[in-house]
Amino acid sequence: MKTIKNKTFPKAIIKIWQTIEKKVCLKIEGHSMRPYMQKGDRVELWITQTNAHQFKTGDIIAFLQDEMIIVHRFIKKKKVANKWKICQRGDHLRGFRWIDADQVIGIATAIHRSGKRIDLRLPNHILCNRFLGYLGWLWVFCLERFY
Repeated sequence: MKTIKNKTFPKAIIKIWQTIEKKVCLKIEGHSMRPYMQKGDRVELWITQTNAHQFKTGDIIAFLQDEMIIVHRFIKKKKVANKWKICQRGDHLRGFRWIDADQVIGIATAIHRSGKRIDLRLPNHILCNRFLGYLGWLWVFCLERFY
C-alpha cells in the first residue's frame, strides 16, 4: 500500500473515500501518540462512514481538524444538545479534546514500522489498546472531576 503525505484533504475527497471505504496509509509526523506510534511510522487507516456508537475505549481513530488527518485514541463519548461529541487524546499528551462525532473519518487498522506490519485487530493489540484507552479515560475523569 502506497503511503500518502498528510497534507490538507478537502472534505469532498474524504467523503468519496468514506463512500468507497478506502484504505490509506499515512506517515506519522508528530509525537502525540508516542510510544505506541512513533514519528516515521506509517498508520493504515480504514476511511469509512462512522458513528459515535461503533468505537470502543482505546480504539485509534482518525479525524479531520483544519483539513488535516489527526490520529488519536478514542476515550469516550457524550451527547451535547442532541449532538454526539467524542473525547480523544494522544497518548503522549497531558490534555484531551472533545470533537464533533462527524469529524471522525475512520479507524486505524495497522501500523507499519521497520518493514513490519502490526495488525491492530489481533487480540494482543486490542487488549493493549483497551488498557491504554482506560488509562486515558481515568486521566480524563480526574481532570474533569478535580480541575
